[in-house]
Amino acid sequence: MRRRGYNTAILVGRDGAILGKYRKVHLPGEERLAFRPGFRFPVFDLTIGRVGVLIGWDLAFPEAMRSLVLDGAELVCVSAAWEGTHADAWRAYCISRACENAVFVAAANRVGNEP
Repeated sequence: MRRRGYNTAILVGRDGAILGKYRKVHLPGEERLAFRPGFRFPVFDLTIGRVGVLIGWDLAFPEAMRSLVLDGAELVCVSAAWEGTHADAWRAYCISRACENAVFVAAANRVGNEP
């Protein structure tokens, strides 16, 4: 049996200590063949405030961001690898989720050329 891991974002502190992790919940298409979905939307207490994390396609689901905000997130960090052809949707989702929830969103997408 092949073991599958999680698509995970790790929060690392200034001293290099791991402060938390988030496992991507919403897995599109072929990503389901490589990863298992996570099942929680944790909020982390950091020195800068309460922070939530999302990965990629999670951003397309309003409930994910809403869950974080209802649990006290003041900032939501989003890490992703959306293709260039979907750049407009990526931007719209970032702005929409921030406005819908009155929360700050820090989002980083991939860079570079696509094959």
